[in-house]
Amino acid sequence: MRFCCNVSGAICPFNDFTCLIPAMRSQLPQSLNACWGKNCFSFMHHIQKYACAILFVLILAQLKRIYVLKCEHKDFLKIIVSDSLPFQEYMNQLGIGEDIDPNSTFQYEILSSQKSVKLAVNGQALYDDTKASGGRGLHLIVINPKSGQIKGSHIFDTFSSKGDSLLVEMLTNGLDGEHLLVFAVKDEASLKLSQKSRKLLTDIGSKHVYHLKWRSLWAMICWKGGADTIHLLNEHIQHTSNVSKWPEPVYLKVTVDPKMFDSSKPLCDWPPSEANSRRIEFCSKYFGYNDLCTCSVNNIMQGSQVDFSDNLVKNVHVVVIASNRPHYLYRMLKSLLGAHGVNTNVITVFIDGYFEETMDVVKLFGVHGIFHMPSGVGNARISQNYFSSFNVIFSLYPEAQHCIVLEEDLEVSPDFFRYFSQTISLLDTDESLYCISAWNDQGYAHSSEDTTLLYRVETMPGLGWMFKRDLFENELKDQWPGPDKQWDWDMWIRHPEVRKGRECVIPDVSRTFHFGETGLNMNSHFYQTYFSTRKLNNDATARLKNVNDMCKDKYERNMHRMMQNALVLDHSKSPCDEEFAPANASSHYVAYFGSHNSTNFINVVKCLRLWDLDARGLHKNAFRTFIRKTPVIFVGYPASPYSIYKPVDIKPLSFEQL
Repeated sequence: MRFCCNVSGAICPFNDFTCLIPAMRSQLPQSLNACWGKNCFSFMHHIQKYACAILFVLILAQLKRIYVLKCEHKDFLKIIVSDSLPFQEYMNQLGIGEDIDPNSTFQYEILSSQKSVKLAVNGQALYDDTKASGGRGLHLIVINPKSGQIKGSHIFDTFSSKGDSLLVEMLTNGLDGEHLLVFAVKDEASLKLSQKSRKLLTDIGSKHVYHLKWRSLWAMICWKGGADTIHLLNEHIQHTSNVSKWPEPVYLKVTVDPKMFDSSKPLCDWPPSEANSRRIEFCSKYFGYNDLCTCSVNNIMQGSQVDFSDNLVKNVHVVVIASNRPHYLYRMLKSLLGAHGVNTNVITVFIDGYFEETMDVVKLFGVHGIFHMPSGVGNARISQNYFSSFNVIFSLYPEAQHCIVLEEDLEVSPDFFRYFSQTISLLDTDESLYCISAWNDQGYAHSSEDTTLLYRVETMPGLGWMFKRDLFENELKDQWPGPDKQWDWDMWIRHPEVRKGRECVIPDVSRTFHFGETGLNMNSHFYQTYFSTRKLNNDATARLKNVNDMCKDKYERNMHRMMQNALVLDHSKSPCDEEFAPANASSHYVAYFGSHNSTNFINVVKCLRLWDLDARGLHKNAFRTFIRKTPVIFVGYPASPYSIYKPVDIKPLSFEQL
């Protein structure tokens, strides 16, 4: 087997890459970036789209170095790895296996049981949920009827009403186009399965779902060819006569000839465009992206066409940290490309591992994507992805002096870039600043009001932030925890020895919204308690006021001026009292709390229904917020230098316990 090395023009055997090394090295000294042209490799057809990755791993094994390989061909792919792997092991990680013959018929086998849901096609297991816990409810597996490949899956825990509402939404809005739909119960799915869900399932062919009872097992496969084209292919249900036990598993078997599907029929009648071509390709492979694959919705991929004058961040590189949450990344990129002043050429998504659907979301939006070979586990793995991402961006783009960082589970405001454009000069003129952040740790719907207002805080909030190349190259790079350190990267970067007394500028009303309910350090309860009620600015033209007053000396003068003029709140009342502060006042008010221990501060912010897990949002032992739309400054006494303004007859608020 042979291929053409596009750089040198040499012809090399498949197992001999020594001829590539000089060509590689001649391309790498400046930017560590090797470009191989549009038709760089010719491998077997069924591994063609992985050619860049495979070649790179083999080259890496000889060079023993970390490089970025860019390969541009019909299946555009970028990859970065942090160490070499045995060839077959990496092939396995890429998921390269035998393709199902598209000319054959497909025999589908489906199992619904107490402990698992399984799907096999032509004897090849494509879906198997056998986890000891989890996966309870109704499983939906969506299949491309022409290829026999899974487009996606979702588990609806209809043991709860939330799972039922998600099922209703999916059945109502998320299944445009042509699909094979497989439904199967694991454990129990009847308790909160509503009549509305049962009717929607009946509308797509079910004859038995209305009879689903406690611990019944049920499976169905049907073909949905459009809004009015439904064919039930097979269905079965099993009931139990003993409510403490489950019935025998349900097993379905059906053979489908893909020739029955019209391959010339377009997915949707969208106007011809490059963006819609990417959309059609994506929707033919995946499902569950709601309006993206809804035929009646046009121009969803258009993005923002609005720029603004003096856009100082037009060419600032945006790093998006991602993993295997493609639906999250879709929502994030959709909001990012909808922000005024966006430049898709400077957006790069760093994916921690090889996840094809996640990369396909990246390609859908026409931005750059890079795979990162995972290093470490848990929090250490996330930390290494951040480190690698920063290292690569500043290596690939030596002219870049700033970087904006986002995560895949953040939605951004329409003025996201306008916000950073107005504040970027602060990083260049004030050495006391660590970062500019789009996130207010205390920015809840009830506690933030003014879209023009900025603060200085002693923590690094993250969740959408901008920093300078110099900070990474001269400080963070050599100190960054290795893959053996189980540290949260953000906790480390906030550490006093790393931050060195510097502060970050934040908005009163956040420019990002954290929507991710699942993750390594996140669960639904934690999300609902601390993130679900955050406020996100929706004014695309918001103008920040007095930006230069964020410089260290000016900010201090203004803080002292506000303290001198602030009205003192009634300290006989508790901040837990709904009427602790007057409503809708324009004047600043002040309250003093005892700074004798951290518990007292935590209990004060707990009363105010703010972040109470650790001390955040403080500036010199004081923090600013809104109560009933009235601006209030809380001052820790006697630790804060603003304590000098406390009247002698005022006793600081003290809460040993709540």
